[in-house]
Amino acid sequence: MAREQTEVRELQEGNYVMIDDTPCVINGYSTSKPGKHGSAKARVEGQGVFDGGQKRNFTQPVDAKV
Repeated sequence: MAREQTEVRELQEGNYVMIDDTPCVINGYSTSKPGKHGSAKARVEGQGVFDGGQKRNFTQPVDAKV
């Protein structure tokens, strides 16, 4: 499987992403508005592929690379 980096804003539900060094399928994606001094943030929720569907999530700026 090829690994490639992409910006958080390009992720979609149903895609696969590594969360905590575990492959996960994305089942939730939400963004917040940018604040007065910061950028917009995205919250990505996923379920592990090989560990029985354990839920994981992370929050990053939308322009961060994952």
